[in-house]
Amino acid sequence: MSVPSTFQCALSGAVPSVPVVARTSGLLFERRLIEQQLQISGNVCPITKQPLTPADLLPLVSHAGAQTAPGSDAPANGVVRPRPPSASSIPGLLSLLQGEWDACMLETFHLKQQCEKLKQDLAHALYKEDASARVIARLIKERDAARQALLQTEQNVGRAAAAAPQGGVSAMDIDDGKKAAAPAAPAGALPEWALSLIGSTVTSLSQVRKATVKEAAASAASVSDLQSFKVQDKSHPLHATTNPGILSVDVSRANPDLIATGGNDGKALVFQRSTGKIAAHLNGHKSAVTDVQFHPSKESVLFTASADHSACAWQSEGAGKWGIVQHFTGAKDALVGLAVHPSGDLLATGSKDASWALFDVKEGTELRRLRTPDALSTIAFHPDGSLLAAGSARDGSIRVYDLKTCNLAAELTGSHTGGLTALTFSENGYHCASAEASGLIKLWDLRKLANIHTIQCSSVEGDKAGAVVSSLAFDSSASYLSAAVGSRVAVYAAKTWAELIQLHEHKDRVTDIAWGSQARTIVSVSMDRNLKIWA
Repeated sequence: MSVPSTFQCALSGAVPSVPVVARTSGLLFERRLIEQQLQISGNVCPITKQPLTPADLLPLVSHAGAQTAPGSDAPANGVVRPRPPSASSIPGLLSLLQGEWDACMLETFHLKQQCEKLKQDLAHALYKEDASARVIARLIKERDAARQALLQTEQNVGRAAAAAPQGGVSAMDIDDGKKAAAPAAPAGALPEWALSLIGSTVTSLSQVRKATVKEAAASAASVSDLQSFKVQDKSHPLHATTNPGILSVDVSRANPDLIATGGNDGKALVFQRSTGKIAAHLNGHKSAVTDVQFHPSKESVLFTASADHSACAWQSEGAGKWGIVQHFTGAKDALVGLAVHPSGDLLATGSKDASWALFDVKEGTELRRLRTPDALSTIAFHPDGSLLAAGSARDGSIRVYDLKTCNLAAELTGSHTGGLTALTFSENGYHCASAEASGLIKLWDLRKLANIHTIQCSSVEGDKAGAVVSSLAFDSSASYLSAAVGSRVAVYAAKTWAELIQLHEHKDRVTDIAWGSQARTIVSVSMDRNLKIWA
């Protein structure tokens, strides 16, 4: 039997269990439903859209004056609602039971799925826990073995010291009456004099760096001066034609008239700009000279690195003659570069054998050799001499070492995809620039150890050298960055990193560049054997 609409809830259409009537409209509602709706709509009737508050809902009297219990779904008089029509017959009951059975089976299926997933997760967690326990056990075993070996070594050293004569020198230390050598520094440590030298250099340079850079910037060439650069006089073909190519160049800070070059022919040359002639031939290496650098304060001292696994310190003897005063060896593969400490008394070399070494320039002795994860492609000192950066030839990472401890201080990774081809520090000590063969140049802020800018160099039509970046150099005022890109030289403004000029004259890949005094000249060398001076 159908129920008249008058007795149906205006919202659900069903007979309300707890009926209430709206005072304003006379509509019938289920108390629970209308109160929820009023909370949602903000006391507005959902049917008439007129204002309606819970106070305007009047409960209906059931019988004998009894009222429904507020907030309850059951009538106060306890009258039980009749069964729905679907449960009034056997087929209807069967249908309800079938629905209940289906719901039960579906819930069971979902529970089985969850159980299977939990079993898999538990098995995976147990596997990881077991693997971790195995690794920890192996590490503990290795640690205990290392401790035992260290204890045994200490005991052996103690016995040897007790057996030595007074003074701590054994008879084996004396050979043919010569004085015994001084005890070596502990592994991983530098001699006291080297630590003192590094500390004093950092202190002295950091105190005057800001003023020095500011003064250099005030006298440096302007942007308009740079944009008027052209090759001075003529190009200077240098080195042998049988194995052509100039690989490196440097301009002496003490005497900007002197320019050094290193070639594929295994020779280094000292070129005098004022005369336009070669001032000296330096023959001492057996393979290509990969890097040349003048002493920071002495024009008569020059350092060279070679693919013959060695580096040399040269000194002028006058009359165009230079002689080797120190020979630095120990590398097992070609040297890719060298870096002269700002003090001039320490020399660092980087090698393809995945190591860099620090040498005493005066004595020619190796102070420290540190292994690196990859073969190196470039190496450079920070301007204050406290840090040494080594560029990887494989993954493009830059590893920065604390020179005093020779420990890794920072690692700049994730920006280069290929091996580095160039690395340089800004004279103000804040920025570092790195490059790879694809033409990608990255600028780093050393205070944040973050990549702050990227320059993507593109190849020029007709340039067979493409866009490979072979060299980077900041000028002494930290105002400009020059880059050897393909067979051209590009100059960028520091801070904005906007390209200012491109210099096109070389016929083959430019291999190295160097700035002259006050950024008023740029010197470039190329595989075309030419030295060019731009001003």
